[in-house]
Amino acid sequence: MRKELLLLSLAACGLKVNINGKTHTLGGSQETAQAPAPAAAPTHTSPGAAAQPDAPQPAANYTPAQIAVHEALTATPLIADVQGVALDGSFRKTIGGDSGDCGSQVSPKPVAVVNIDKPSPNMHIAVHGARDDGFVLKRGNLFWTMCTDSIGQVPTMGPPKEGWQPGAYEVYPVTRYASKDEGFHIEVAVYDPDNVAPWSSKVRAIKLDHKLTAPMLVEVPVRADRQQRREGLSGDGCSKAAFAFEPDISFTIARPIPGLVIRPLPSKTPVTLRLEHKDDKRARKFCPSRRESGGSRWMPESEVSFGSEDEGLYGISVGLPAGASEDKITLMIFDQSTQFDALALAPLTGPLDLSHRALPWHFPQLNLEDINLDKRVHAELIAKLFAAAPAGIFVYPDLDLDGDLARPANGMGEPGNFPKKNEPLLVESAGDHVRVVAADGLEFDIKATHLKLEPEGAAAPLAAPRPLNKKLELGTLEQLAPDNKLAKEIDSYEKRHDACVDRVAAPYDRQITTVYVGNEAITVDDAHTRNVRDAEDRAIIASCGSRESFEKQIEAYRQKMLAQVEKSRVALLQTAKPHTP
Repeated sequence: MRKELLLLSLAACGLKVNINGKTHTLGGSQETAQAPAPAAAPTHTSPGAAAQPDAPQPAANYTPAQIAVHEALTATPLIADVQGVALDGSFRKTIGGDSGDCGSQVSPKPVAVVNIDKPSPNMHIAVHGARDDGFVLKRGNLFWTMCTDSIGQVPTMGPPKEGWQPGAYEVYPVTRYASKDEGFHIEVAVYDPDNVAPWSSKVRAIKLDHKLTAPMLVEVPVRADRQQRREGLSGDGCSKAAFAFEPDISFTIARPIPGLVIRPLPSKTPVTLRLEHKDDKRARKFCPSRRESGGSRWMPESEVSFGSEDEGLYGISVGLPAGASEDKITLMIFDQSTQFDALALAPLTGPLDLSHRALPWHFPQLNLEDINLDKRVHAELIAKLFAAAPAGIFVYPDLDLDGDLARPANGMGEPGNFPKKNEPLLVESAGDHVRVVAADGLEFDIKATHLKLEPEGAAAPLAAPRPLNKKLELGTLEQLAPDNKLAKEIDSYEKRHDACVDRVAAPYDRQITTVYVGNEAITVDDAHTRNVRDAEDRAIIASCGSRESFEKQIEAYRQKMLAQVEKSRVALLQTAKPHTP
């Protein structure tokens, strides 16, 4: 910050002032003090003249806050908040001198009084609010100014040249311009930035010295001493949530664990996590934003991801908006080796709107990529989700849907079959169009305006699965089959046919002339080669059957497999018994 030299006309001689880091006695002898430490960045001091008696100052409608310093300060600040402060006082009449570059408008009386009983040598004072142009610190007939010279700075003053002295220091915010009738919230913080406070017994200790085969769930009570503060106090990127000044969890990583993540489970109020590395020499805190990480598909706005080589002691803090009603938050800790339980339920409570009915809000370990019919295990998962889902997260079409109101999300179902009115559906994601999954495993994108949170009358669960697309390929059906007996039969048939073709073709292949160009084999295409290939085809048909007969048999197997899968889906639908109203 730029130091301001305040030159005052003094009414009395022999008064000591601090100018450019030296203490002077005006009208008497001089004594030189040591230059201030660069980290302290003291402002200049000037003697205060008596406030002028004419034109009385505006009345202030607040009471100055009292901050008592009676023991060594730490980096955890003592904070005073004063509301409704109008910066409508005259600097000269209030302080008794010239204002310099900070501005000429001050509060008509101090917003706070710092009462020092036992001086803390490295005490810092920061004043935030109004325009953050600066502040005046006044003790008796001496005062100091601290001005900012760029947007975004918070005026902060370190120890003055002569050090802090016992007594009362009055704090006056100052600005270059403010409306006379505008009331500001002013924050005054007093602290020692270099004295990092030890964490108290309220901080829960967790030590992790191994990879996690299953997620670790940690319940964190929401502390009553949370405060929503500017970034300079709460941490980089942390000003939108209220935190306690110390962490909620002392988290020790005893060995590097690749892919280690701490993620809050869903809550209606957004959760912000704060990370700090425990270091007695510094106290840096920051709130990391979300980034892609392994694990479940529930992706909050804030989570902590560690590097593959990170280890040591960290502080983890849970932040919520100041008015949040939650009394606890659950954190899920996992790494890249963790196996998740897709059916682990962590339901939200209370009435739920459409977006909060999406599956990840209630099944945070669920991977939405598993909600499909590309595998039998996924079809079974969908049925189990319907059986496990709370009644309050289903949605219902307000009429029988058709192609104008809904679209199949993939080609698994037979065209023209859509959900009916009052059919229970589960939400995968919500927007103008809502991706839903039905009890038979089919997915649809439906206009949000045609989905209701409650059925009109009684719910109408699906009585039978909608048919699958009759043109599904054999490989797709094999993945959906309830067992592999028929698949093994098909595989055996294909292998016998291929072996027969290879055996019959072998002597003919040896008659074909092949030349090599580099590493590339090229078959000579001439009359001889064509005659050999024709003879080979006749021999294969005679011994192994024609290609048409082979494909006809594969199609018969496909039809048989389709019927088997459809039969198994009837049984799955019986498992999917939703808890509907």
